[in-house]
Amino acid sequence: MEMQVYIKYNATDIDYLAQFINEVEKALGKKLLLEQSVDSLVCEYFVQSIQVKIDS
Repeated sequence: MEMQVYIKYNATDIDYLAQFINEVEKALGKKLLLEQSVDSLVCEYFVQSIQVKIDS
C-alpha cells in the first residue's frame, strides 16, 4: 500500500519563505534555484554562503 503525505502550508509559511529567499539573495548577491524543496533550498543557502566566504 502506498502512503501519501500531504503537507499543509498557510499564507504565513509562504510569506516567511518568500522573505527568507529575498533576504538570502540580497545578502549573497546571488539568485537561489527555486525549483526545489524547502529543505534543498535551505541547503543551497548554506552552500552558497560558504562559497561566497571562500571566494572573498
